Amino acid sequence: MSPDGELAAHSECRPQHMSYPPPPPARRTGGRTLAVVGSVSAVVGILFLPVVFGSVGILLSYLSYRRGYKYGRRLWIAAIVATIVGVALGALALHQSGQNP
Repeated sequence: MSPDGELAAHSECRPQHMSYPPPPPARRTGGRTLAVVGSVSAVVGILFLPVVFGSVGILLSYLSYRRGYKYGRRLWIAAIVATIVGVALGALALHQSGQNP
């Protein structure tokens, strides 16, 4: 065999460039945790400091919605409703106590 023949034989034995499938898209995590914490905050906000806890609940529920949690949008709306109910109950309690702001 000639040196050219040996090179040709060796080049045929080399594996061709193997292409691997692309990695799966990065999965965003934390949507469920944000939704749970946001929901609990919104429920607490019904009775205690609705502007503070309700706002936290709205924000965290919205972030869970943006991260792709399938119930995030429903919880976001529920947090808005809970905040409104909390503010209304606070106003009603203030009115019933006879103290006007």
